[in-house]
Amino acid sequence: MDRNHGGVYSPGVTVFRGTEQEGYPKLDEPLKLSFMAVAAIHEPNLLRDHNDHYWLENSFIEPTKCKIRTMFNIALAHHHTNLVLGAFGCGAFANPPNHIAMLFKEVLGEPAYQGVFEHIIFAILDDHNTHKWFNPEGNFKPFEQVFASSQGS
Repeated sequence: MDRNHGGVYSPGVTVFRGTEQEGYPKLDEPLKLSFMAVAAIHEPNLLRDHNDHYWLENSFIEPTKCKIRTMFNIALAHHHTNLVLGAFGCGAFANPPNHIAMLFKEVLGEPAYQGVFEHIIFAILDDHNTHKWFNPEGNFKPFEQVFASSQGS
């Protein structure tokens, strides 16, 4: 697999503990979930516009879109139509959340991915890696704003 555009798929992982907020209680019924991991670009070069928003330098846009396609292709190859995704690289890897959200939306609009997923949820927490110079509004708000116009479509 191409190290720049590959990923790891882990099917049928048993989850037997609850959430951190609940104190990690043992679940009455373990869950079997599948996971994938695709690495974002680490600290890509960014450009700042006149509104102090950050954007990937042009040379990082297509490689990032390829990585997003890899996520979707892994899911589709294993017949997954419901996805829970994070703010891809927008924390410790210093990718700008507004631009990453826009790239997700753009890739989802490509013919290969239109109408193939039932649900995609972005599970994003603002934590110690947010409200930095590249994501001053956190990660949740930019994703919410980019995808707000997609609700119901």
